Amino acid sequence: MLIPLLLLLFSSLQLPTTAIDTLALGQALPWNETLVSKGGEFELGFFSLGNSGKHYVGIWYKKISKQTVVWVANREHPVVKPSTSRFMLSIHGELLLLTTPSDTLLWSSNASSRSPPSTTVATLQDDGNLVVRRSNATSSSAYLVWQSFDHPTDTWLPGARLGYNRGAGVHSFLTSWSDAENPAPGAFTMEIDARGQPKFDLFSDAGGGEHRQYWTTGLWDGEIFVNVPEMRSGYFAGFPYARNGTVNFFSYHDRIPMMGAGNFMLDVNGQMRRRQWSDMAGKWILFCSEPHDACDVHGSCGPFGLCSNTTSPACQCPAGFAPRSEQEWKLRNTASGCERRTLLDCTKDRFMQLPNPVQLPNGSSEAAGVRGDRDCERTCLKDCSCTAYVYDGTKCSMWKGELVNLRALSTDQGGDPGLAGVLLHLRLARSEVAASSSSPGHSWKKSMVILGSVVAAVVVLLASLVIGVAAAVMLRRRRGKGKVTAVQGQGSLLLFDYLAMRTATRNFSEKLGGGSFGTVYKGVLPDATPVAVKKLDGLRQGEKQFRAEVVTLGVIQHVNLVRLRGFCSEGNKRALVYDYMANGSLDSYLFKSGSGGSAAKVLSWGQSLHEGDVVGLLDERLAKEADVKEMERLCRIACWCIQDEEADRPTMGLVVQQLEGVADVGLPPVPSRLHMLAKVNAGAGGGEQDEFYSE
Repeated sequence: MLIPLLLLLFSSLQLPTTAIDTLALGQALPWNETLVSKGGEFELGFFSLGNSGKHYVGIWYKKISKQTVVWVANREHPVVKPSTSRFMLSIHGELLLLTTPSDTLLWSSNASSRSPPSTTVATLQDDGNLVVRRSNATSSSAYLVWQSFDHPTDTWLPGARLGYNRGAGVHSFLTSWSDAENPAPGAFTMEIDARGQPKFDLFSDAGGGEHRQYWTTGLWDGEIFVNVPEMRSGYFAGFPYARNGTVNFFSYHDRIPMMGAGNFMLDVNGQMRRRQWSDMAGKWILFCSEPHDACDVHGSCGPFGLCSNTTSPACQCPAGFAPRSEQEWKLRNTASGCERRTLLDCTKDRFMQLPNPVQLPNGSSEAAGVRGDRDCERTCLKDCSCTAYVYDGTKCSMWKGELVNLRALSTDQGGDPGLAGVLLHLRLARSEVAASSSSPGHSWKKSMVILGSVVAAVVVLLASLVIGVAAAVMLRRRRGKGKVTAVQGQGSLLLFDYLAMRTATRNFSEKLGGGSFGTVYKGVLPDATPVAVKKLDGLRQGEKQFRAEVVTLGVIQHVNLVRLRGFCSEGNKRALVYDYMANGSLDSYLFKSGSGGSAAKVLSWGQSLHEGDVVGLLDERLAKEADVKEMERLCRIACWCIQDEEADRPTMGLVVQQLEGVADVGLPPVPSRLHMLAKVNAGAGGGEQDEFYSE
C-alpha cells in the first residue's frame, strides 16, 4: 500500500531541474519551464501580459527586475491555454509551437530539412539570439540554419543586424507592438532604405492611409546618422555597415557593456527609443527618442485625434468625440483615433470650432465663390460628406472623410505662418454642439447680444485693466521671482525662465568661474537650494537640438558627475542649472599653496618624468607614506592619457590592465601641454595656471 502512495505523490510533484539553454531534435520545452542562456543573461519561455489571458513564447532579460520582452515568436497567434501547448525542435530541425491534442500549428521557424543524417540543436545565446545550428555526420563544424536576430519584433539588440540580405532571403526590420499588452504587429515600422542608401526610415500605416515615411535617420557619414546628433556622445563602439548589390545592413555594440542592458525599441506610439537599464534606479533610462516630438509621428493619434506636445498624454479627443477604443488608448495605442459621440444627421448637423489653432491636415479642397465664414459654413453643411472647414479670410477650405494628423499649436507657434495655424470647424450632431461651451451654434441674434455685452464690459473695465497691468509689470520688475516648471516627458529636469535665472543669481553677481562656453555664477532657488548657474555664450544650436542635448545630459547621473537640475532657453539666452558643490572646484585643491604647491610640483615633474622624480608630487599631508613604484606607474599612465596625438593615447581597457599591473607601462614622451604650462609657470610664477584649468 505504501509504494502506490509514494508513486502517486512523486507523480504529482514537479522536481526542480537544472536550467538548460539548448533543445535537441524532437525535444519539447514544457510550458512551465524555460531556456536560460549559458551566462544567465536571457530567458525563453511562455509569458503573459496584463489580464488578457493570452500567452506567447518569447525572450526576455533574465537579470532585470522588470520583465522586458525583446522577441516574440507567435505575436499574431496567442495561446489561450499554455498547458496544452508545446514549443519544440522537430525531428526535421524546425522550431514549432503546437497546441494539443490536434497539434494545430501556431508558429514555425520555416527552416526544416529532410536530408539526414545531421545533428541539429536550438540554443539561446547570451546576446539574446535564439539560433538553430546543424552539423552533418561527415563534418565536425556546424552551420547556421535559422536565428531570431533575422526576425526581430520591436527591439534591436546589440550584435543583431538590421537590414536585408537578398541572396539569403533575409529582410530584418522592426515593427511596433499593437499596444503595451499586445505584441501583435502595430502600425509603425523601422526599415533600412530599400534603394541601398545607408539610412533607416520610420513608416506608418496608421490612419488608414498608405505606407508613409514620417522620419529618417539621415545618411550615415561613417560616425553618426546626420539626424541623430546624440550618437556623438559615445554610447556605441560603432555601427558596422555593409552594402553591395544584394546586402545592406547595420549592426552595433555597446561601447561599455558593463553599464547594463541597452537596446533600441520601436515604441507603440511610433517613436524609436534608445534606452539603458539602471539597476540603481530600477527602471529603463531613456537616452533619446526619434522623432523628438511625438506629434511628428504620422497618424499616431488616429482619425480626428488631436496631438499636442504640451499635454500628457500627447493625444486627446476634441469635444464631441471619444476614443474609438478606450482599452487601446489606456494601453498607449491611440492610432485607432476618435469617433463622434453622436451619429451625424446631415440635415440637422452643426459645426464646432476648436478652441485653439491647429496645423491643418492634408486633403482639403477649395470651395469656389465663397464669401465669408458664414457662407463657408453653409457650403460645407450642404455637402453631407464634408466633415470640416476653415475660412482664413480669403478662401474656404473643406475636408471630406476622416481627418488625420490634427496637431494643436501653442500660442507661440500659432503666429508662425509656416505652420498654418488657424481655427478649424468640425462637423458634429446638433445635440453635441449645443452641449459644447465652445459651440458657435447659437442663433446669430443671440451671438450678437453676447458680443455686445462683452464689448460693454471691456469698455467699462479697460481703464482699470490698463492700470492693473502696469502695476503688475512694475511689481514683477521689483519683486518678480520668475517661473519654474517641470518639463513634460523629460525626466526630472526643470525649465526656468530668464527672470528666474536673474533672480536666483542676484542678476549674475557672484561669479564662481568661467570657461570657453560661458561663465558660472552662484544662485539660490526659491526653496533655498543653492545651485551653480552656467550662463552659456556663443551657442548657435537650434531650440530642438539644444533641448535634445540637455535631456541627454539630464539622464546621465553618476556619483562623480555634478547633477543637472534644469535649464533656461529663451531665444539666445541659455543657461544650465547644476547642483552647487560647496567644496569648490577640483583645481582649488590641486593648485592651492597649502598642499605644498601641487601645481609647481606637477609641472616640474613633467620636465623630470625621465629623471624619475615622482616623490615630489606627493602631498605633504601624506607624510610621504606611499609606494613610489605605484606612484610612478600612475604618473606614466596619466602622461600617456594626455598625449597630443589621439592614436598615442591608451584605450580604457589598456588603462585598466596597466593599473592592475597586468600590462607594462612604457616611458611616455612629455606632452606639449606640460611644456607650455611649465613655460607659463616659469614666467608668471604659477599665477596663470587657473586660466588653463578653469574648465
